[in-house]
Amino acid sequence: NGIFFLPPHPPHDDDDDDEEVEKRRIPLYFLAHTDNGSVAMRDEFLRSLGDDDRRRIEPREVTVDALQTTQRMRYGPKGELIQRALAENPEDSLILVSDLDIRFFRPIFDVVDLYASKRPADVVFQRDEDWSLQANLGFMALRCNDNVRTFFKIVADMARRYATNAVGDNANGGVVKGGDQKLVNVALRSPHRLPMLPRIDWGLFPTEFMTRSVDQQRGMLYKHEANNFMYHVNDFGSDKNSPEKARKTKVDLLTRAEKRHRDARNFYHHSDRV
Repeated sequence: NGIFFLPPHPPHDDDDDDEEVEKRRIPLYFLAHTDNGSVAMRDEFLRSLGDDDRRRIEPREVTVDALQTTQRMRYGPKGELIQRALAENPEDSLILVSDLDIRFFRPIFDVVDLYASKRPADVVFQRDEDWSLQANLGFMALRCNDNVRTFFKIVADMARRYATNAVGDNANGGVVKGGDQKLVNVALRSPHRLPMLPRIDWGLFPTEFMTRSVDQQRGMLYKHEANNFMYHVNDFGSDKNSPEKARKTKVDLLTRAEKRHRDARNFYHHSDRV
């Protein structure tokens, strides 16, 4: 499965008329809770999706009333969200599924179009590590087809059994013990370990679709904040953190990342470094 590199300026057709843009509009699914802190986080998520993307990407919110208190409790709603998104859109169309702990910095549509629409990919993931092809499920482009629906339905069922497993229960046949992201990465890297999952054609978005794990691994030597299209705080969600504490930490880190990006963009804009 080939991994595409990001060109300096993704192609963009400024001559697209409104009707053509509407036809190509991609739905963006996300889960949101109803407590005040979560609503504020959702508002910042949507605010960061700029006007250019809002013409081409349609946010579709799915509300969750019960606040999950552990990481394991989140596997059920996330799996249901993916299944719903795949089921209610036309065959072979493209959809996006995102976590809320993401902040967008630059228009993403053209990059999504380049990586997911203009190549035969079933799924394109964020990168979870800088030194490997480990996938992160926080932001994904998925193709609506039977292969993808079956893949994520089985993953969701296995993750749900893992989340509620009783003592001595081999939820995943004793082969893989873990949640949805671990299951997906095992299936991508070692498909023979999970033969019940269909093979999918997959790829990764560039590291400029930044996760905090990649950000921390890269260090300062070759970090270029101005190039980032988004920032995903993909940690602080473990069982030891309460949802409220984890959310506050994530919002703070997202705000800092947005400021770093803005400062870097201003620096390059006001200097001769292009």
